[in-house]
Amino acid sequence: MTPLPIPVIRAYGTHTEAGRLVGEETSAVIRRSVSSTHADPALVERYRAVTLEHLPWIVDELDGVAEGAGVEPLGVFAASIEELAAAAAPTGCSDLVVTGARTADGHVLVAHTNDLYAEDEYGSHILHSLERAHRFNRWMADAVAPHVGARVLEIGAGIGNITNWLLPRDFYVSSDINPHYLDYLRNMALGKPYLDVARLDLESSQDFEPWRGRFDTVVCLNVLEHVGDPLTSLKNIHSALAPGGRAVIYVPQGQGLYSSLDEVLGHRCRYSQSALTQELESAGFVVESVRDFNRFGVPGWWLNGKVLKRRSFSRVQLKIFDWLTPLFRLIDPLVPTRGLGIIAVARRP
Repeated sequence: MTPLPIPVIRAYGTHTEAGRLVGEETSAVIRRSVSSTHADPALVERYRAVTLEHLPWIVDELDGVAEGAGVEPLGVFAASIEELAAAAAPTGCSDLVVTGARTADGHVLVAHTNDLYAEDEYGSHILHSLERAHRFNRWMADAVAPHVGARVLEIGAGIGNITNWLLPRDFYVSSDINPHYLDYLRNMALGKPYLDVARLDLESSQDFEPWRGRFDTVVCLNVLEHVGDPLTSLKNIHSALAPGGRAVIYVPQGQGLYSSLDEVLGHRCRYSQSALTQELESAGFVVESVRDFNRFGVPGWWLNGKVLKRRSFSRVQLKIFDWLTPLFRLIDPLVPTRGLGIIAVARRP
């Protein structure tokens, strides 16, 4: 194979945003490649459907490429099929081998590494599956947004499922302890001067020392149930807030729902409203509100975790739930049962 002069394109943001930047930078060659493709349209449709089912973030990225280049999305998939067919020795979904001659005549070479998460101590594969639940993530973000100020620290930001919906702010720090998530967040922060990324262990007072009193809001969603010492963790959140600042906390609710899903996610427990209130007050907070969230998620969690003993979410179930989320969020406050989780707002005096 002849050496390939590969241009470097800086692409950042969500999968769609990164794809759009690639498409804008390589629009001429992409249009040329798409115009010369002869792939069977039925095969292209099937290829896109299978990719959407198994690797949905690739569809997001390629749709972004198409938008940036000003071509039809199916055209990019057709060109992708022809590149795969011409590859000398394709070895997997994360890499593509293209002969020198194939590149020389104007086809696009894309070096791509997928964000594939195996089961690990962080529950990465579950969090990544939730990235596709855009409507649910927006619901969660909208529920906490009224309590979020201008200078924000987010604890356990993961891969930014909620972060994106809370931006922009005057100053926003996304933090986590998972090295994979931190790499993801740093990529997302490119081009956003107000967004910083930090490794921050919620149980480490030393980690919080540089951040004392710097924020008017600390957002901590789905984290407190993981830590071994919740009182120290809440005191660290308290220390990062300026006087009058607020902590916005979300935790899973109902120890009776504790299941295989909680185990794989590393949950220490599932909270009650009284237990969370007691911990917040013991850490020096004044609790302003505590409310239920996502009552409609309870049956699904019970079925998958308690009955079926699953260790991940069904993609079909997630799609259905996400599709129904606009309805759920309208009637959720009217349902007279406990929610799958609790949202608490607490103020530092």
